[in-house]
Amino acid sequence: MNTIIKDDRVMIGPEFVPRRLDLPRALKVEAGQTYTPDIDETWDYVENWGHFVFDRKRNTRFAVTTFLNMPGAVFDMGSVADPVTARVDFIIRDVPIDTSRDPFQWGNGLLNFGKQSRVGTLKRSCVELTVGLKQGQDQILLPEAPDGWLVGDEVLIPDTHMQDENHFPQREAPMFITAISAEALTLSKGLDFDHPVVIGPDGTAYAFPCVCNLTRNLVIGSANSTTGTPGHTANVGMDTQWDIQSNLLIGLGRTTTAKIDRTSLDLTHIGTNQIAQSIGRRR
Repeated sequence: MNTIIKDDRVMIGPEFVPRRLDLPRALKVEAGQTYTPDIDETWDYVENWGHFVFDRKRNTRFAVTTFLNMPGAVFDMGSVADPVTARVDFIIRDVPIDTSRDPFQWGNGLLNFGKQSRVGTLKRSCVELTVGLKQGQDQILLPEAPDGWLVGDEVLIPDTHMQDENHFPQREAPMFITAISAEALTLSKGLDFDHPVVIGPDGTAYAFPCVCNLTRNLVIGSANSTTGTPGHTANVGMDTQWDIQSNLLIGLGRTTTAKIDRTSLDLTHIGTNQIAQSIGRRR
């Protein structure tokens, strides 16, 4: 979609997101300026026209209601050549959407109209096993050392049972690595159920359980996605660029599985389930 910058809004095709420099805690980074947030900052609104860069080695908590990275600006939370190695929590605050100012509900999130790079510490996502796992088992021997995995990381082992009318998908309760010794992992709890090898009718093993690491040092999330207003992220515009790696996205997205209810372009109707505000997956 084409974007057009106006004094009070950014046009997103026929829709718009308001510019809110009138809010009490508003920050504008001018073109040519560089801004590095402190270890703990909270803003109502941020508008970046310059270079917004996060410290690579300092843990940072940055909370904001709406962040607009404007055309030509750079949002820099690590790059492939220079990744962030510290922990960064980018939190979208739990603030009701003011539909009188933001009827299309594009706000309350991180909107990139320029260039953004969010690259954290790379680590292997999943390791496939060579054997099945048993209920109650709290130690796992991997076929190879898990590069980048640390004590305290959250892990998930997906259900490998064949799905039918007698078995519905299950998910393990949250579990964490409490010890690593070469290829051996010790978990914070025993497994809730078996994770068998998938055997075909001909007796061939077709799939093995996988241990997946869910922890990432760059976290983009909503302050309250269950009872409050979730945030979202979007890259919008013909010239927009982004590189996003090793991010953990939590509680993002407002579009539900209910019937889409969009705000009308003439603003005679305010939607209750706006389309396209669903960007954000846990990875």
